Amino acid sequence: MAGITGAGTIDVESLVTQLMVAEKKPLTKLASKEATLQSKISMIGQFKSLISGLQSTATGLQNLGKLNGIKATVGNTTALSVTATNEATAASYSLDVLQLAKAQQVVSKSGTFTSASDVLVAAGTQSGTGVGVATAKLSINFGTVAAGNFTADTTKLKEISIAVGAGGITLQNVADAINGGDYGVKASLISDKSGSVRLALNGDDTGAENAFKLDVSYLDSLGASITPAATPALSTKLDFNPAQTSTYLEIPSGGTAVDSKVNLNGVEITRASNTIDDAVDGLTFTLKTTTIPDGSTTSTPTTVTVARDAGAISTQLKTFVDSYNQIASAIKSTTGYNAETKVAGALQGDPTIRGMQTQLRSLVNSTFGDGTNSTKTLSSLGISFKKDGTLALDSTKLSTAVANDLDGVIEFLGAFDQTVSTVAPNSSKDGFAYKLEQLTKSMLADDGLIDSKLDGLNKIVKDVEKQYERVESRLVQIEKRYRAQYTAMDTAVSNMQNLSGYVTQLLNMTSSSSS
Repeated sequence: MAGITGAGTIDVESLVTQLMVAEKKPLTKLASKEATLQSKISMIGQFKSLISGLQSTATGLQNLGKLNGIKATVGNTTALSVTATNEATAASYSLDVLQLAKAQQVVSKSGTFTSASDVLVAAGTQSGTGVGVATAKLSINFGTVAAGNFTADTTKLKEISIAVGAGGITLQNVADAINGGDYGVKASLISDKSGSVRLALNGDDTGAENAFKLDVSYLDSLGASITPAATPALSTKLDFNPAQTSTYLEIPSGGTAVDSKVNLNGVEITRASNTIDDAVDGLTFTLKTTTIPDGSTTSTPTTVTVARDAGAISTQLKTFVDSYNQIASAIKSTTGYNAETKVAGALQGDPTIRGMQTQLRSLVNSTFGDGTNSTKTLSSLGISFKKDGTLALDSTKLSTAVANDLDGVIEFLGAFDQTVSTVAPNSSKDGFAYKLEQLTKSMLADDGLIDSKLDGLNKIVKDVEKQYERVESRLVQIEKRYRAQYTAMDTAVSNMQNLSGYVTQLLNMTSSSSS
């Protein structure tokens, strides 16, 4: 018998160990069951991640900005670039860039200032009545120059107050004050080759209506306007009218505030900016340089071709197809049966996965839109099922759909302008992308298909863990009982062996005495 030695004693440890191997078989089964459950939980978690990815593609398909079905091509990309939205109409244009919009520039003439520390208003400057000057006020008026006159736009007036400190007001103080706020002008100090410092002023905004005029005035400590007894250098050197010639300031070559000017199909267009987005619906022209070659006064027009383009839509739909196919492949691998290995997927027959698959296939096969457009189904866009249950995208068929019915494609998807609002309008809620997003949201909801399945599996895992703990606790008692029983048996056997030896000894003694 295993566990009993030739001497009659019992190997208790060996025997108890062998007995506990058999007793522990329920633990092995429970551990295997938990491992299977954890594997299913992991797989369901992967599906949750894949569905989340599909939801992201649905969001992208609703973003009109990512579905630009119109493309503008420019012949002379050095002169300008053109962007198109879906509102643009397929057409061809001839365009001349005759002038770029510029902001006004003003620079002090050489010798006007010698250094940044030039004092333009001395400390202690008095008015004609002996009142001290406390503040200099630099007024910047914006407006237009025409027929030798400057006309100010009073709504754009900017005023800069510069305190007269202990050291007066220096050229550096003026530059710092101008740059210290949003006054529509920036200042810089430039050292020229003669050693003098030039004050350079640059307007922030381009366009003929943004020329600017400078005026200087003075205030006392109570804020009342006063006139200095002797005109400070700040007034004589910084008062400037762009319509007149100044002794100290000038507009450098190319520094006049002008509008951009283009000729589009024979129509002259002027704008204050080099970005023109209101000349043709859906097109934005960004001007870079003129189309007038160096040394010439005649423009060489460039072409702008606007055509239907499926590139951006194809990119988004390809993302959807790839995302859907990842889910389809995962369903096949986890629920299918491998005939070669004769092993079934861990989720074979799982109602949650079957339900998910059914809902997705049903949506993909559905009809969307109001039925008035030729684009009603995904197959209209070249998306169809393959034999293995995955999707394929026919780019040629998609390009044809975009070329023939771009509005219908957009309506089918339910895309909308998310720069206006990120909330889908009612007109988009019948679209494929919106329905797809809502389906994936419902699957991912706390009480949805996936989380409900995960909650159920996790509950079973907890039950298995409790069973495991109970069996472990019972096995401790069983092992304790076995050990006590076989220890007692070993003691009894040992005692019997001792008694047998004693009897044998007596018999031997009796036999010897009889002899």
